[in-house]
Order: sequence, then structure tokens, then C-alpha cells
Amino acid sequence: MSMLRKIGFALAATLLSVAGSAQAQRRADAGAVRQDRAPGEPVTFAGARQYDMVSASTGRAYRIYLSIPASPPPPAGYPVLFVTDGDTNFIPAAIQSRLQVGEGVAPAVIVGIGYPDNDRLNRRNLDFTPPTPAEHVPPGLRDAWLNKQTSFGDAEPFFRFITQEVRPFVAAHARIDPANQALFGHSLGGLFTVQTMLAHPGAFRSYIASSPSLWWNDGELLKSPAHARAMKQQRLLVTVGALEQSTDQLLLPIGHDRDVMIATIKLARMVDNARELVGSIPSDGGSGNVALLEITPANFHAGNLSASIGRALRFAFSPPSDAGSAGK
Repeated sequence: MSMLRKIGFALAATLLSVAGSAQAQRRADAGAVRQDRAPGEPVTFAGARQYDMVSASTGRAYRIYLSIPASPPPPAGYPVLFVTDGDTNFIPAAIQSRLQVGEGVAPAVIVGIGYPDNDRLNRRNLDFTPPTPAEHVPPGLRDAWLNKQTSFGDAEPFFRFITQEVRPFVAAHARIDPANQALFGHSLGGLFTVQTMLAHPGAFRSYIASSPSLWWNDGELLKSPAHARAMKQQRLLVTVGALEQSTDQLLLPIGHDRDVMIATIKLARMVDNARELVGSIPSDGGSGNVALLEITPANFHAGNLSASIGRALRFAFSPPSDAGSAGK
């Protein structure tokens, strides 16, 4: 297998994997009678609801997770954070939202957008990416794409689903502020967040891109900076782990080739790409833009997700003096 193909496989690896196993257990009772342990009950998250809906924009089914503050809404309505990869990111975001109310962050409606099936990797590949030429699909995914086992390029229909279908659905369940809504995404979800900001400025008040996969499509988003330079009144926070581009502290997953991983890290340029993106957005003069880069210390790709969720809420829903700042 060529080095390029190996790199493609590494870039295509998903963070959203779930491994688990179940095993029956027994114990002795009075030294003579054995009985099965109680099976327990499914875990539920208090104060949250989930709904399945089929999108008119994409033709596919989604699972919508919804957390509404217990306190009454302010006169303008609750702020709203829309969270992609909702199956994994909704609960951490909802928990952080509730905890940070005591730290000056406004109570917010948290909306997780996920999937009702187990095909989440392929679903997010399709929903989070722009149309991508075959030669720019990572080699590790190209065969699956050619064999119609995975697809790409539906970011625009997915955007319409969020703004034209999910947003009214949420408004029917809670009084929300149309002028104070934010979009959060990590990895490919971060790529989707950035391209949404560039293609639809003003669709959200704030955009938070955690470890965005700006390498996708041969770095096309970074090759067309005209949209970024023309931006006005936009608020963007980009976060990236300090170790995402490091090869000195490489933690090699079992079964992965060290040379391939080093080449993959260098090709992805996670920190450099994030810095380049933020640097391309005017944030002074009369632009009215806020464009921040935060490099979270001692974090790789997955660790930066955890660090970014709470920061996203502070950036989006704290008073301006408390939202924080960072250098480019």
C-alpha cells in the first residue's frame, strides 16, 4: 500500500467509535443459591428530550436532542446553541450550559443534531462536507465512495435542514432569541461550521469550530480567502489542541504505522491551518468581526473537543467583557 493511501486511511479514521461488550454475571446467595444480577435501567438525562424527524431538505432521518432551561426565558427569548454530532456532543454541551449559568453564561437552549441509526460515520461524511472532486477524497475513503458505501457533499442541504426545519421545530418548543444563536462543530463538524459562516454569513450570530478539518478537499476553504476578507459583523472562535500537530509526543494507536501517522499529522496541518484561517479574517477597523484562535494546552484532537464545548458557551453567551479573547 502506498504511503499516500496509508495517509488517506489515517485521515479518514473517525473519533466517533463506540466499543462495548456485555457479560452475564452471577453471585452466591447464602452460599447455596445463585441468581442473576439485576440488569439495571437505561441511563436518561434529566430535563432533555429527543425527537426523530425526516428532513425535507436531505430526505434522511435525524435525531434531535433538546435541552431547555428550567428558568423563564428572558424578554428576547433564550439563546440557542446548535451542536453537530449530537449523539456524542449534546449531553456534554447541555451539562456545561447548566453549570456555567452560575458563572455568568446565559441559560441557553441546547440543540443536538444526530442520527437514529448506527451509520453515523457515513452520515456525517455526507452532511458535513461540500461537493468534493474524486481526486480530493482521501484515499482511505475513495474506494468506499466509488462503491457507494459512503458519500460526500451534502453540506448545503444539511444547512437548510438546520435553519429551515430544526430551527422552527425548536421555536415551537421554546421561546428562543432569533438574534442570538450559535453553531458548534468538531473535526468535520468544524469544517461544516466554517463553510457555513463563509457561505451564509449572518445565519448564526456566533460560530465555534473545534479542530476544524480544513485539510478536506485539498484545503479548498483556505485557498479562497476572498469570502473571509469580505466578512462583516461575524463572530468566530476556532480552537485546536496544542499537540494536534506535534510529532514529538505522538501517541500511536495500536496497529498504526508511526511514519504514516507522522506524515498524516504534517499533511493535516491542524494548528497551522487554524491560524491561517483566523488570520485571514479582518477583526479590526470597521469590519465588526470577532475572530479568535485558542490553542488548548496539552490536548490532542479528541481532548480539544472536551475543552472546547464549555469555551463555546462562554464565547457565544457571556457578556462581551467576559467572552474572552486570544491572539492569532
